[in-house]
Amino acid sequence: KRDTFQKMIRFSNGRNVKYTNLAKFSIGAGLSVEEADELFLLMGHELSERNRCDYILLHELRNHGTLEDYDADMIQFGYGSVISKAD
Repeated sequence: KRDTFQKMIRFSNGRNVKYTNLAKFSIGAGLSVEEADELFLLMGHELSERNRCDYILLHELRNHGTLEDYDADMIQFGYGSVISKAD
């Protein structure tokens, strides 16, 4: 369900949710930019195009990218893969 992370963040004050997990959830659930930003705000982080990781995430959300697209972009810009064997 789309509200899974929202409930998790509210009950844990965002302490147990990592940026990458929330980004992957946002893409996988097909959230809009506004919905994703709302979740990140609950975690205390406002999405901004000035932040490279946020920019990549926002790009994928706007273009309805897949988790594989997000992973490829993160690697292209020098970050590690966001896909683990468990995914």
